[in-house]
Amino acid sequence: MCGRYGLREDPAQLADLFSAGDEAQRASIVESLANLDPPITPRFNIAPTTNNVILVPNDEGLLVARYARWGLIPHWVKDPSTFRATLFNARSETAHEKPSFRDAFKKKRCVVPVSGFYEWQAQEGGGPKQPYWIQRRDCAAMALGGLYAEREGAAGTETSYTILTTRPAALLAKLHDREPVRVPPPLLQAWLDPSRNDAATLSDFLEPGDPHDLEAVPVSTAVNRAGTEQEGLLDPIGESLRV
Repeated sequence: MCGRYGLREDPAQLADLFSAGDEAQRASIVESLANLDPPITPRFNIAPTTNNVILVPNDEGLLVARYARWGLIPHWVKDPSTFRATLFNARSETAHEKPSFRDAFKKKRCVVPVSGFYEWQAQEGGGPKQPYWIQRRDCAAMALGGLYAEREGAAGTETSYTILTTRPAALLAKLHDREPVRVPPPLLQAWLDPSRNDAATLSDFLEPGDPHDLEAVPVSTAVNRAGTEQEGLLDPIGESLRV
């Protein structure tokens, strides 16, 4: 599961990582991030239903940034105000067959850039769950696999997205029974390749990532309050979990 995350990298850092050495790709990411309105700023507690940055391929196959609502609204929904589901996660094992996700799975895959994400661990004997900030050990940003949908609204094209989840590897299994799909930056083009449009050709991307790349940092329960935004949310309050 992935219900909160953060993104603190600046455009140049994201472009360097996600372009994987391709200069045309890097230029496309930098330019599109620079043209976002409003400009991106560091975020430390991103929650569903908010507008956030995703990366999608343009007509030339280069990644471009755009804002989208976290919580996919399928393209066939006529009136979003009557659509009550908050589809912020999609199970990778079944997304290809679920009516809400199957079209996006075939044709509208995207990249969700994150610095890390939060997960909560139930405590023995009950009580408040302990939040953890999950990040790479080298603190580099991660590319999460996502799906997006577009529909025409009163103000133009409206974009929404969801984050794919899979079974947990060893580290996340200590905290929850799901974890977000991570796509290594050198494989982003393959993930977005339109010729890959079914569960069989995409199955390799939907496996858990290497748990040794990650650490789970215990943080304050202040993150529990949606809308709370400050860098101090990431301050550790104990020893990190690793495998």
